[in-house]
Amino acid sequence: MKIEIINGGMIGSNAYLICDNKEAALIDCGISYDMVESALKQNNAMLKYIILTHGHIDHIAGIKSVKENTGAEVLIHKGDSDSLTNGSINLSSLFMQGFCFEPADRLVADGD
Repeated sequence: MKIEIINGGMIGSNAYLICDNKEAALIDCGISYDMVESALKQNNAMLKYIILTHGHIDHIAGIKSVKENTGAEVLIHKGDSDSLTNGSINLSSLFMQGFCFEPADRLVADGD
């Protein structure tokens, strides 16, 4: 298993790419698809999951482009799922026009 830290995005947020047996999961997605693509190519891996620790804009800004380009499944805790569809909750409305995203593919709960 390999874990790679990818730093970037709107305020230098960290994302973590976890690769194992040519499959990968991305922890948080505040970065552009180009950065993810580069890391996937380096690791010869396919992105299977985008796992969000929480729904603030600096952790979710890249979801749309990464999901469109990889088909990865988006997961978020059920208590934070509204942050994907509400610019006030994800805090994007404080800095710019509020961003809304598609709901997560899968909601997770404590212990999952």
